[in-house]
Amino acid sequence: MKDFLTACFRKSDKVVSRRIENNLLLVPIHCQASDINGFYKLNEVGTEIWEHIDGHRSVAEIINAVVSEFDVTAETAERDVTEFLEQLKEIRAIEEVQASSSGQATWTAWNLCNN
Repeated sequence: MKDFLTACFRKSDKVVSRRIENNLLLVPIHCQASDINGFYKLNEVGTEIWEHIDGHRSVAEIINAVVSEFDVTAETAERDVTEFLEQLKEIRAIEEVQASSSGQATWTAWNLCNN
């Protein structure tokens, strides 16, 4: 788990997000519009996590931000953030930042749709 807590992610360029009131809608841009399963509505906590995914903040830093913003324990925030990031990875909405041998960041990219 320690490696995951130090991991950094960035948003995939294959997903766009749009704010609707206190929620955020994630829309894959390379899927067919008729695929309703390709749209994801984030609640307030999901939106907070999404807004902290920038390719620089670690998972641990995102967890700390959730603890600061919401009335949750560190353990609950860790579980929820980890689960949510795993879901975002599964739908290919985020990409993990990897350190190269030169010390510069590179991206581990996933295709968003299997077209």
